[in-house]
Amino acid sequence: MKREVVGIQPSAAERLLAYDWPGNVRELSNCMERAVALAQRSHVSAEDLPDRVRLHEASRTVIEARDASTILPLDEVEKRYILRVLAACRGHKQEAATLLKIDRKTLYRKLDKYGWKDTADHTGGAH
Repeated sequence: MKREVVGIQPSAAERLLAYDWPGNVRELSNCMERAVALAQRSHVSAEDLPDRVRLHEASRTVIEARDASTILPLDEVEKRYILRVLAACRGHKQEAATLLKIDRKTLYRKLDKYGWKDTADHTGGAH
């Protein structure tokens, strides 16, 4: 791109690492090309990243904690994990159930319990 960009700022690297990259290498490559093209300095900054990457909030589950008040109840950990897997599967419930190694009906019951509402049924069938 004939730019004098020689590195990446730590804040930008953190945002890149936190993003899920559903488009894999191609999406990462496009993101970096865009960031280099927009960079105002010699290092890519978080501001140079696309909004979907820069503003992405990674869901994190607390596994290790020193303060007991930060530990989540098991059902909350399960809920967050199931919803995270479902998001990674772009709402495809059968795919999520397969990855979770649970029956699709079990997944539906859990989603109903969480009050989760899907705007589109990605399974091809009614629930």
